[in-house]
Amino acid sequence: MAAVILLMPVKLLGKAMCHIAAALFGAVGFVLCLVGAISSKVGSFLGGLTLLSVIIALIFESSITLVLTFAGIAVAEILCPLIILAISGGMYAFRNMLLDLSEDIELF
Repeated sequence: MAAVILLMPVKLLGKAMCHIAAALFGAVGFVLCLVGAISSKVGSFLGGLTLLSVIIALIFESSITLVLTFAGIAVAEILCPLIILAISGGMYAFRNMLLDLSEDIELF
């Protein structure tokens, strides 16, 4: 009985820390999701324009390093928002895992 009473503050602290960390990861995930959603529209537009510049550079027979640089920039502009959205999904998954862990802590 005494061990249960002594462990009660530790369990409460653990449960509280899980909820605080879950709230933190949820907030960071929300901000990343918002940034990824906004930048995906802008990034796909700019990536398309950069791909057009790659085609124009190929038509006018520019140097291959310029063409490869533009192509790399276009791929980065299109894929970076998708990577940000994937990271925000991972944040939400980690948040849910922390909340499940907090649910498993029994206080009695």
